[in-house]
Parts: sequence; C-alpha cells; structure tokens
Amino acid sequence: MALDEFLADRGRATTTFLQHAMETYLPAATAERRRTHDAELLADSLAGHDHHHEIPIFVCNLAFPTLPCPLHVFEPRYRLMVRRCMESGTREFGMCLPNETSTGGFVDIGVMLEIRDLRYFPDGRCVVDTIGSRRFRCLEKGQRDGYATARVEFLTDQTVPPEGMQELQTLHDSVHAQVERWWTEHFRGQPEKRDRVIQFYGPMPAVETSYWTLPSGPSWLWWALAILPLRRSVQLDILSIASLKRRLRVIGSVLNRLAQPPANPA
Repeated sequence: MALDEFLADRGRATTTFLQHAMETYLPAATAERRRTHDAELLADSLAGHDHHHEIPIFVCNLAFPTLPCPLHVFEPRYRLMVRRCMESGTREFGMCLPNETSTGGFVDIGVMLEIRDLRYFPDGRCVVDTIGSRRFRCLEKGQRDGYATARVEFLTDQTVPPEGMQELQTLHDSVHAQVERWWTEHFRGQPEKRDRVIQFYGPMPAVETSYWTLPSGPSWLWWALAILPLRRSVQLDILSIASLKRRLRVIGSVLNRLAQPPANPA
C-alpha cells in the first residue's frame, strides 16, 4: 500500500516489538498511560449522557435538528476532536455559532451532530457527513486540548395536553401549507437557487406520524427555518424555543410578513 493511501485509510496496527519493549523496560509508565487512555475514552463515551460529562463543541455554524451538516475539517484541534468521537464510539459532537461577546466565544444554544460517514485525506484533513439531532443549552463552558467543551442540558418540546391537540394540528397544517406556497412562489424562475437548496438540505421532509411527540417536532419546520431569509440571531432564538405551538406561530408570522408586498416609497 502506498503511504498516502495508508494515511487516508487511518488503519493502525500495534508494533509488537515496541509494545513488548515498553512493557518490559517501562512497565509503570506504560500502565499509567494505558489507564489514562482508558479513562479518556470512558469520559468521551459518557459525553452528553448527563450534566457532569462535557461534550466537545465545534464552533463554526448553526445546525438544525434532522438536517444534514457536511463539514470539511482541517484544523488540528478539530481533527483531534473528531478522532476522539470516533474512538469513543459516541460518533457525535455539538455545533455552536461563534460569538465573541458570549462566554467561551460561542453562543449558548447548539445542536448535536451525529457522524454518518467520515473520509480522511492523506494530509490529515477529513470530510465529515453529519446530521443534526438533539438541541442543547450550555450550562458551563470549558476547553480541552484546544477545542471547546461544555456541560449541557438537552432541550425537548413541551408535552401537548389532549385539550390542545386540535388547535395544534390546525395550526400545524396551516403553517405547513404556508411554507409550501412560499417555497413554490419564492423560487419560481430561480431553478438554480432551488436546486442548491435541495442539494444541501434535501427536499422538504414529509410530515411524520405523531410529529407532536417528537423531542424537536416535525422535520419540515427545521427545514423551513434553515432556508427562510432570516438573520442568524432570529434562527437561533427559534431554535431555543421548547414549544412546538410557539415555533409554528413564529414561522407563520414570518411567512405572513414575507407575503406582504413591499411598501411603495413616498
């Protein structure tokens, strides 16, 4: 195998002679390093399971639940972070927007990204295919070996009481129809722009059965939030809302404003 293929494959094998030599002549140091490594893997594997174990944070962009988020990872600190996520078996990390005015240099609201596929290049870079999952709020921020970490609480939507179900479903269907109309009208005559959106986020997701029971509600609503012409700060505020009914109302209000004709200049 060529050297560049070996590096891209990331395959590693133990050198029996070196391992035997270290265990023979440096037994204490070897055992200590093994304990440290095992402790690091255990801590990484528990990341996100409770408020005590920190999750790694990729400070870069705004991600959304259920939507793809492809990444080109080239910085050494994030290459290390991705490698640890894979070795520990968690295959996930948090994504947050940068914000120099916030504690730790990034915003408090983020989304977990699950690694679906990973491709390494000979120079150490990698392309990571991820998809958004759970939303979270940072409780305490830290740092590990150059990349950010945080203790978090995960955000889930409030349970809808039986007496509010009919109102929620009516609102849901109304806003869903608004999004479909906006999608058709906004991109009419712009097939290239429409194709770019579909290439990145995919087509508008179908409505899930019992969408009101999902921790983050229906996927199509996050798809709409990602493509609507809104400021990042507004998208972030909507991302943090733990009420499906309230999110629907906000998106509906946004679509109503977008549907209004521009005011004539005086």
